[in-house]
Amino acid sequence: QEAGFLNNIAEIVGTGVTLAEKLLRLYEGTWNKSVDPVFQELLFGATGLV
Repeated sequence: QEAGFLNNIAEIVGTGVTLAEKLLRLYEGTWNKSVDPVFQELLFGATGLV
């Protein structure tokens, strides 16, 4: 479990982009300002963010 958390931290440090920023970009772009896809993304990792 800790390894997953550390992988997320390493990705943030490496890219400078948080998960929240990635989700916001999707919300403003691909998702056309709809919050509905966020549930699909966070539950099932549809776009590979989580």
